Amino acid sequence: MSNPATDTAAAVLDNVRNQYTELRGTRHYSLQDLFCPDHFRLDAWCSHFHPHPQAEALSAAAESFGEQYRIWLNHAHHPVSSALFHYPDADPLHMLNILKSLTVVSYLKDAIGRNAGRDIRRVGKYDPSLTMPDVALPIEFVNTIVLRDFRDTSPQAWFTRFHQLYTKHISLSLRNNNTSTQVRIPTVDEFIEQRIYYAGMHHIVMWVEYANGEYLDWPWLSDAGLDEDIRKLHFTVAAFGALSNDLFCFEKEVIHNGSVTNLMMALALNGRAYTLTNIIRQSTTIVRGYLEDYLRLTATCRKRVQVYGLLFPKKAALLEHHFAGLERCMQACWVWQVYNSQNKLPGSIWLETAVQSPEKMMG
Repeated sequence: MSNPATDTAAAVLDNVRNQYTELRGTRHYSLQDLFCPDHFRLDAWCSHFHPHPQAEALSAAAESFGEQYRIWLNHAHHPVSSALFHYPDADPLHMLNILKSLTVVSYLKDAIGRNAGRDIRRVGKYDPSLTMPDVALPIEFVNTIVLRDFRDTSPQAWFTRFHQLYTKHISLSLRNNNTSTQVRIPTVDEFIEQRIYYAGMHHIVMWVEYANGEYLDWPWLSDAGLDEDIRKLHFTVAAFGALSNDLFCFEKEVIHNGSVTNLMMALALNGRAYTLTNIIRQSTTIVRGYLEDYLRLTATCRKRVQVYGLLFPKKAALLEHHFAGLERCMQACWVWQVYNSQNKLPGSIWLETAVQSPEKMMG
């Protein structure tokens, strides 16, 4: 029986691919120009950015861990290298736990691609006790070990929230999230909400606290009236990371792999734009909006924290460190995409993913 959502998605995908073929080679777009508000440049902002100084050793340790439990896959290098950009000042032991987690997730996502999801569905269920099943699958065993490491090296309140977000990310990863297989086409807002979870960006933002063991005091933030702005700030970082990635990956995921789970396709499927040029304009406007929100919220929060500096110097210092960590996380969302080779493509419509030296784009 024909599924209207599937038929619509297929037709829209064909149309976008045809328009892309016509556009490619005739026009190039700079994602930096499209993302940046006036008087702000990502390359200048990121000019002094650096990955973790122990990146090589940490990457090797993550690979060794994966090989020990027979879950290492070569493409795990991509999320591992990304994390080494996101947390350049992380404590090495905490950084290694983050990399172990990403190694597990890479294996899980590969299992889904091999239609092995039914066998590993239990991994996506939230178990606050972290009880090891009597007959655990190897990936269940490893996942539980990694989660216990996080639990044993972080405050309970932080870990509980992280565990919930991590499990939701895994649960979504175990499903077929391609819009073309769904009963109805999600709205753009629904897509964005699900995309952030699927990308794992909510718990990636939480790792800013874990990386250096500097955890936010949410009861104090609530008393100070800062909690809502901090939550909004976290959301903007997560949204920018997930949705900017959709633009960088558009050619690889949509044009070549035929996926419609992408911000650009969400706009097209909802009739918000009918030409590829307008799809590009509207999707980059959304991403730019989150970058603008981040800059505004960061400035607002920093001004408010200064008021508390004399009365609560330790709290204010911790928040300044947190803002610096969020800034590095935002910068990494840009730098790693430009540095990373997996999206590079001869003849790309994006200047940033056309085959060229990363140094040119990093300033």
